[in-house]
Amino acid sequence: ASKKRRRKEPVPQNPPPSTEGGGDDANLDLISRLPDEILGTIISLLPSTKGAARTAILSSRWRHLWRSAPLNLSVDFVPYVQERDQIANISKILAAHPGPARRLSFSECGHIRLRPSLYDSFDGWFRSSALDGLEELDLYGNDNCPLPLSVLRFAPTLCVAKIYCCAFPEIEAAAPALSFPRLKQLKLHSVSISETTLHRLLAGCTALEALQLHHISGLSTVRIVSPTVRSISVSGSHSILYNEEVLLFSELVIEDAPCLERLIPYDVPGPRTVRVIAAPKLTVLGCLSREISNLVIGTIIVKDMIPISFTAAVRTVKVLALQSIGLNLNAIVGFLRCFPCIEKLYIQGNSTDGLSRQQSRYQLCQILCSE
Repeated sequence: ASKKRRRKEPVPQNPPPSTEGGGDDANLDLISRLPDEILGTIISLLPSTKGAARTAILSSRWRHLWRSAPLNLSVDFVPYVQERDQIANISKILAAHPGPARRLSFSECGHIRLRPSLYDSFDGWFRSSALDGLEELDLYGNDNCPLPLSVLRFAPTLCVAKIYCCAFPEIEAAAPALSFPRLKQLKLHSVSISETTLHRLLAGCTALEALQLHHISGLSTVRIVSPTVRSISVSGSHSILYNEEVLLFSELVIEDAPCLERLIPYDVPGPRTVRVIAAPKLTVLGCLSREISNLVIGTIIVKDMIPISFTAAVRTVKVLALQSIGLNLNAIVGFLRCFPCIEKLYIQGNSTDGLSRQQSRYQLCQILCSE
């Protein structure tokens, strides 16, 4: 029997590369084939404007992209570069870029800070169309320089704002209400601001989730009424600024924060009085220290780190942090009775204060077991 010969299947050949368009477009890689909108988003997420501009050398396909991508302008410390040259470079970048912008950040260690001699430059930059749609602002100041009112034009689009060492402009009661509908993170550090202006500012942050207030001056009491905030960290009472002792806010009042989960009196000194009236979801509390002379949470009253009165325990708190209270283990028992559902207890600093580590651990274990 004769064997049938198998026909050889033709080997498929790779199609020749397309030559439509010519030049670099004939052999684009997979990333370069993405739409301009996606490539622009990728470029805007690069950590520096310099890196974004460098993408122009990849090919003619990338040459125009960084100018059309959302601007990410980070002004860092540049050694051996004169301040006037750096100011000129910032102005050139803003003039060359049509916008919109994603992030504007001034480095803490940089030469370029908001101060009286550069007020007009900052005001001009904030008014530039290249910064339209700005989402993140990280601004450092000097000499308690007033914040230009032009910065408020970013209110509709800002998602993250961090302001350091500036004086917030006074906003008159007759002025239109502030509105920051997209702002989720707000940090004010070493900022001078009146109580009225701060409360109007917070009232306009209808999506706020994280609030940090550190070394704020110009007011004595901070009142929080927010339906969205989840985390608050504060420090206050007094500080040394510009070689002078400055009195900072001394009282924090949480009037109504239905979503608040974390309340962190941060650093020393903190506000002298903390009152929590309504925070039904509070889970993390502390670090509490002797700097807080009065702490009121619901019916719980704590004076100088000693719980002295409570009629109803707070069962939502799961994590509690305390600064060292020395040999007064009765105070720890008091805190455990006030917060009976604690799952994690942290004691910061030298918790023994004369007791051996083994003895201290034994007594704390007895307390935890008995409670």
